Amino acid sequence: MRIVGQERRQWNQATKVFDHYHLTIEAALSGLGAAIVPWHLVADEIERGRLIAPWGFFLSEYRYVVRAEHPGRRKINAFIDWLQSETSSLRTE
Repeated sequence: MRIVGQERRQWNQATKVFDHYHLTIEAALSGLGAAIVPWHLVADEIERGRLIAPWGFFLSEYRYVVRAEHPGRRKINAFIDWLQSETSSLRTE
């Protein structure tokens, strides 16, 4: 689509690149265009209907790791249990 009287933009002039995903997501939420971001960062916005994923998502190779200086401690185990519970819906296996 083109506005009458305006020159057609070159691809590189219309493309915006942001240093952080949160800026990219905010730009998409503000109606500035499409964004390519990991699903786990926009899952809530998609669920609320604020963003859409017209082509779906691809399996991510992200891995979440907890490093424990003293494995087996109650607080560490509680954190690991919480993290596993919170991310269970993200697992594809």
